[in-house]
Amino acid sequence: MQRLLTALIAGLYLGNAAWLLLDPYGWYESVPGVVATGPANSHFLRDLGFAYLLSGAACAAGLWQPARLGAWLAAGSAWPGLHAVFHVTEWTRHGLPAVQVLASDLAGVVAPVLLAGAIIVTRTRRPISHLDVRS
Repeated sequence: MQRLLTALIAGLYLGNAAWLLLDPYGWYESVPGVVATGPANSHFLRDLGFAYLLSGAACAAGLWQPARLGAWLAAGSAWPGLHAVFHVTEWTRHGLPAVQVLASDLAGVVAPVLLAGAIIVTRTRRPISHLDVRS
């Protein structure tokens, strides 16, 4: 199940990367709330696409190295995690956005990071019996 969810996260990031790199203005016009952030900038939008490409590739790498899935997922979720924290911080400072923007942010920005975090925690948790308390 964790590998399937990781594949979905990687697919989301890689799909977003492809959209940003191949049709940055289409992405800009289609994602709820983006137009309100200022004028479109092709260079910036493609930079964002490269960030998502790296995140998606790192998450996908965990699918080919299951023993290190948590580490790859953590690496791939670092930038999206900071991005999600920024969105939540903006909500606390300026109030919640319109429902359509909030739904898009929750589904596309916050939820994948929370899901990745849950997978990472469950993969790195060690039973208490494995701890060496003699130190």
